[in-house]
Amino acid sequence: MKLITTLAIGALSASFAFANPVFLDASDYNVFVREGFSGQNSDVQGRVAVGGTFNVQNYSIGSGLSAFNGVSLMSGGDFTYNNGQVFHGNVTTSDTTPTTPGMNVVEGSLYSNTAPTIVIPELMTELVARSGYIGSQAATGTTDYSFGSLTLSGGSGDTRYFDVTASQLASTTNFVINAPSNATVVVNVNGANASFQNAGYSLTGGIDASHVLLNFWNATSLTLAGVGVSGSVFAPQADVTFNNGQLNGQLVAHSFNGSGEMHIADFTGIVPVPEPAALSVVAVGLIGLFLRRRK
Repeated sequence: MKLITTLAIGALSASFAFANPVFLDASDYNVFVREGFSGQNSDVQGRVAVGGTFNVQNYSIGSGLSAFNGVSLMSGGDFTYNNGQVFHGNVTTSDTTPTTPGMNVVEGSLYSNTAPTIVIPELMTELVARSGYIGSQAATGTTDYSFGSLTLSGGSGDTRYFDVTASQLASTTNFVINAPSNATVVVNVNGANASFQNAGYSLTGGIDASHVLLNFWNATSLTLAGVGVSGSVFAPQADVTFNNGQLNGQLVAHSFNGSGEMHIADFTGIVPVPEPAALSVVAVGLIGLFLRRRK
């Protein structure tokens, strides 16, 4: 799969211009999900955008935002919010009769029958293509896996790419990224069913969460549990289940379910990617592969 995708993207991207930010219009969101979002007994510190059904219980959104933000939460489907608060912004939902027992919108209002201001499916098509392009890049750093310890180090330049298999990640008990403060680290995880559970996680050498991107470029499912991740998770085709842990970074996913906490650490690294228009052909191919795997 990666060879085919690499050849196709490589041929198309040879003469492309490059653009940032990686997440395009999703860059303003702590969590950006194409389909449904289901959360329990937890929080997202930043803004949330959901293309489909939104259902939470005992939940907080937007507490890490510094001031009134416009819209802190938008949903394109049925809306249920049982107990909790949304801070520093409005809430919009396409649902004409949202269910909101015990919900409090602080410094804002709830607007029903209101479509998201972003065309989320269209944007996610672009993001799938970007994730695939990033996943096609050759590794420039060293991946050292031994007896459950996974260490990523070495490489040079502004952007350092590392390859990790889903099976390596699933059996990892100690995960270390060693890179300097002036670098961006991209971890390309290869595998349709990815899992990262009950592991230590550390950044050394000066790198911080805002410069780490975990790119699950071909994952259709991702399970996170018992781990504190420092970095953004780019999994635009994956149904993500996340319990008993925290993410210090952004999440882009197909859907989300769980009690994992998500904290603001916006991705500010440098990752060259083609302009959106140049990726349109690649996007069609990747979406086709994605839909075939889901049948």
